[in-house]
Amino acid sequence: TPAPTPAPEPVKTADPGAGSKRPDPRFQYRSEFKYDEQKRLTEESTFLNNGKLWMRTVYKYKANEKEQLDYSDDGSVGQRVVYTLDTKGNAVEETVFNEKGEARYRISYTYEFDSNGNWTKRTSKHVEITDGGELALPTTVYFRTITYF
Repeated sequence: TPAPTPAPEPVKTADPGAGSKRPDPRFQYRSEFKYDEQKRLTEESTFLNNGKLWMRTVYKYKANEKEQLDYSDDGSVGQRVVYTLDTKGNAVEETVFNEKGEARYRISYTYEFDSNGNWTKRTSKHVEITDGGELALPTTVYFRTITYF
């Protein structure tokens, strides 16, 4: 007699009730992370405290570029972000695209590093991209103090 035909894989659909359970009052959101062999973040899934998937972010890497795809709970891509990375893996430019693939804004980053190679100052220059051209937004400066033991 022939071997039984295996059952087909279940189709994953965006079911609003999928994963729902009694809310856990200890937290509002819970995140799960996945990494590749190079220990780079490849996926982050964020769940509401009732267990329902709220948002999923997937990261893809090639050469000096990292791509971030943000998916909503219905599986659609809300935005796409492309980062240009330096040799240390720091973002030197970030371009954010909307769901139609149109660039919405661009951020360029410059860094100052301590003697251990960690950045202690990051300056970001924001540019909003509109139908009429580019609009420069205020520059942001972040400072970090790192204590080594």
